[in-house]
Amino acid sequence: MFTWLKDWFSQSAPQPTTTSPIPPTSLRSGVHHGLMRRQLILDHHLRAHAYALSLRHLPQATHAEAHLLRNDDILLCEVSILLAQEHCPKRPLWLELEWESLASPRFAGIHTEHALTLIARGPLPASNPQLIHDFKQHWKSHTLGCDFNKALLNFPHLGEQLQVIRIHINDADISQISSLIQQSLHLAPNAKIWADGVQNQEAAEACIGMGVNYVSGAIFSQAPQLGGQLPASFMRLNLALQQAQAGAPFADIAETIRVDPALSTRLLRYVNSAAFGLNHPIHHLLDALNLLGQQRLYRWLALLFFNPCSATPLDETLLEAALTRARLMEQLGEKQFSAEQCELLFLTGLFSLLDYLLRVPRSLLLNELKMPELVAQTLTGSPTVLTPYLNLAIQSEQGEMPSANDLAQCQCDAAHFNQQQLEATMWVLTTLSS
Repeated sequence: MFTWLKDWFSQSAPQPTTTSPIPPTSLRSGVHHGLMRRQLILDHHLRAHAYALSLRHLPQATHAEAHLLRNDDILLCEVSILLAQEHCPKRPLWLELEWESLASPRFAGIHTEHALTLIARGPLPASNPQLIHDFKQHWKSHTLGCDFNKALLNFPHLGEQLQVIRIHINDADISQISSLIQQSLHLAPNAKIWADGVQNQEAAEACIGMGVNYVSGAIFSQAPQLGGQLPASFMRLNLALQQAQAGAPFADIAETIRVDPALSTRLLRYVNSAAFGLNHPIHHLLDALNLLGQQRLYRWLALLFFNPCSATPLDETLLEAALTRARLMEQLGEKQFSAEQCELLFLTGLFSLLDYLLRVPRSLLLNELKMPELVAQTLTGSPTVLTPYLNLAIQSEQGEMPSANDLAQCQCDAAHFNQQQLEATMWVLTTLSS
């Protein structure tokens, strides 16, 4: 079970192509008793830092202790296989486990220099001293953390060794968050604080200002602070986008881009990324445009909005999040829609975070971009055939379990949705690897 998890990270590079980026080979799937939950953890610069992995439970699954421990055993088994491969993940992995699972014999089979961060969830089983003893055995090989728990006062030596404390803030106000941080540092003075359940960028920045080291949650789901002007760099790239949408000759588009060396460099970087699997790098804009082709040109030009000259760590995270939304939506629609309609799904996911990057009202952005009508309607909140796919992509990003109705609207079941999440993630990591 979950043998395709290791394929997500260790799959070989795409084969050379001369037409367009190729997706990874389909990952294997089988009988799923749970779904892999992949949550992005951001550091204090709001930059992608790690992936927290766990198995979320299907609505019909039992939440009995034996079931939870079995899921953890599955997770540890697959991670041990994954890390034994030649190509193991470069980004840190945080594993969310029950306290009882920290005594699992599966850890004896993990032989790797890649240290894991183990996050014990749920209440501390204070009545089990042997478990605490087993927990301490991991100190030399792994980073250890747990959910905030006042029971740690009963084990001061354990608290001193913890390196991560997760606090669940959700709708907590500033004073509550500050109190949780102070209590966490009292319980585990050497730990870094992970704030989970952050609702937006402003809340993330407030947490970081109070000393939080890591944040996760729906931080891109709320409207950003709005400005009133688009940056000057936007205008030239927007002109190239309008030319591409109108089917202008590649020579004219290349001329528009060429006068901006930064745009030229970024476009060539994307074309020469690992997603294309080229045998030889491309050095000329016109060759790059011919490689992309008319159908994919618009999407790759749009990607340049997410990589400005003065890129910040947050911009890098926004690019990964936007690309993951876009690719997931495109993949989910492949069975129902034409290639042209799937392209609209991709653009909808990509542009759904552009207002956060540019920090302007979405209405101003849509007016200036003059994007395809169906994409614009979806992003203004009007219900369209693309809307259910955008909703699923946002839920995936937040680590939520989609309802059966949401999945049905996209003609998808839970197992297929989970597989597509992993494929989209692999595609994005491949695209951004160079």
